[in-house]
Order: sequence, then C-alpha cells, then structure tokens
Amino acid sequence: MKVLFISGLRDFLLKTAKPSLLFMQILVSSIFRHIFAVNITIFNTRGHLVPSFIEKKMELKTQLTQLAEENLPSQEHFLVDIILKGNVQQRRVIVLLDGDNGVSISDCARLSRAMATSLEEEDPFPGQYTLEVSSAGLEHPLSLKRQYSSRMGKVLALRLSGGEELEGILLDVAEDDIIIDKVKKVKNKKTTEETKVPFAQIEKAMVKVSFK
Repeated sequence: MKVLFISGLRDFLLKTAKPSLLFMQILVSSIFRHIFAVNITIFNTRGHLVPSFIEKKMELKTQLTQLAEENLPSQEHFLVDIILKGNVQQRRVIVLLDGDNGVSISDCARLSRAMATSLEEEDPFPGQYTLEVSSAGLEHPLSLKRQYSSRMGKVLALRLSGGEELEGILLDVAEDDIIIDKVKKVKNKKTTEETKVPFAQIEKAMVKVSFK
C-alpha cells in the first residue's frame, strides 16, 4: 500500500497502480484556522471503491442489531445498543439489554445463547470474537424514551442542550417530555420543584445511585 499526501492524484494512481495493490488517497478538503478536514477514500486497482473500515463496522452493527431484536427474551424487553470494541482479528461485542420491568441474569443468558447459536451459523467475523450481553446499567446513559418508564422514582441527573444541568426524582413520563422533582437551592437550603423537561432538550440522562 502506498500513501500519498497530495490531492488530485486519483487518476495518476489508477493509471500507474500495480495489480493487487491498494492505494489510499487522502484529500485535504479545507484548511481553516489551522484545522485540517481530511477525507480518506480507498480505491482498488480498477478504480472501484473499496468499503472502508467504518462502513464494514456499521454493516456489522446493523446485522447484529437485527439478530438481537429477533431473539429478545420477551416483548417487554428491548435492545438499547450494541457496542463494538477491539479489532477485526479480536472483536468484542457488547449487547445492552433493557426491559419495561427490568432485566435479570437469565434474560441476558437467554439472549446470549440465542445470538451465539446464530453467529456460529452465519459466521460474520473474520477473526475471533467474544459476546457479552448485559443490562444497561447505571454506567450507561438513558438513550431511549422507553427506558424512562422503568426508572420512575429514581433520581436523574440531566444535562440539557443549552448546557444547564438538573437533578431530581423522576415523577412522570409523557410522549414528549418528563416531569422531575427538581432539586434547587433557596437561601442555602435545598428545596424541590416539579419541572417539565422536553425530551428534545435532554442531551444526557444518567440514573444516580441513592443510598437512602
């Protein structure tokens, strides 16, 4: 593989390339305030676009998402996310599962077995892989509206799109917003106030651990 840091050489590469070699063309699309936007495209010797690593990863994630959703333990369970770590030769697949009434160890084991059986048949990994199915725990932010309903009565820490941070007990969940008992300070004393927060404004929502 040859790497060229000169723009506008695609035609030259395709004419002079030796068979069986891949060439990487790095196009510097703009330079503004010392920021370089680099667009990387890989072509084979015949000028056909070779799927990039990112494209292959997205395709794999789509395939795994479909597989997980087809093997959910029950209708009350739903997929939160699939996280791909590692590299092509040693892939780590993390499946985050949630449920309207929570998730048990047996729920995770059931989905893990079903996915493992299908993966053995389809074999989408060129190398080795490990499959981990777990509940979407406290270390993961709430990413789906459906997750909020099972967190009623829990303390949420919210970061809004404008940068404001709120904290309070989740009281209600509607189609477009939630209501929390927001904690605020008045004359150095903590008090609470029911506050409606639109989903569209929530940038990040974490469930806080309460030791009370």
